[in-house]
Amino acid sequence: PDGTKIVFESARGDLWVLERTTNSLGPLLTTGEASFNPAWSPDGRSVGYSCIKNDRSALWLAGADGSDPRRITEGDWNCFQPVWHPNGRHMIFISDRHGPEDLYRVDVETGEILRLGFDGAANPAISPDGRTLAFVIPSTGDDSRLRVVNLAEDLGSMEVLWEEPIVINRWAGGKPRFSPDGRWIAYDQPSGPVGADVWVLPVVRRDDAEPRRLTAFEFPVSLISWFDWSPDGMLIISLSRDPERILLLEDADLWISRALH
Repeated sequence: PDGTKIVFESARGDLWVLERTTNSLGPLLTTGEASFNPAWSPDGRSVGYSCIKNDRSALWLAGADGSDPRRITEGDWNCFQPVWHPNGRHMIFISDRHGPEDLYRVDVETGEILRLGFDGAANPAISPDGRTLAFVIPSTGDDSRLRVVNLAEDLGSMEVLWEEPIVINRWAGGKPRFSPDGRWIAYDQPSGPVGADVWVLPVVRRDDAEPRRLTAFEFPVSLISWFDWSPDGMLIISLSRDPERILLLEDADLWISRALH
């Protein structure tokens, strides 16, 4: 959360940590099980993640140094893509607990689960103040949507604010990500016949607000794996290219200013 470390999934399915100041790497969790979707807790003391055991994924929690891993969700279904609510007690995640994949909330201490969505969901993100949630409603056709909602104070219900049609393919997954100041939502979309770029929309959106493209890579890249904002306003992108790399794009506020003008 302080922006000094990036936790990510390695090609082998382990969790690793990158020190941004020194570019040094080290393993966080190497259990031999496929671990993915890591997310720092708001206080930086824990990492929530998904782990596959017996062909099912569940949510787990471990210390920031990889210590004391424990399972949070139980049952014969899949749970993945966890994101922390700023209160540090709840995570929002995706599960097929009742059939199609949808949006759920879990109390990390008690394991209590509540279903939030009923239209299908993927790739959730939470605003820094915890009041707004964004996620993708995927479709096998061409009508996938980015949905932005208000969360109730008890995190028990949602109210739709707006939706935006998006395109999802092998290059881009439509992952929404809130800026550190909560003003913008960045998300990825395909760019031309190959490759992907990052686009942005204001969270408080006028009817005439149009998506703006922030990036224009000179070579085809895939953003299907991961990207996010860092606390200092930089966009961090994992470029799926040979070799794979993690790239920090500076001055995101300047890009947005240029895109809007």
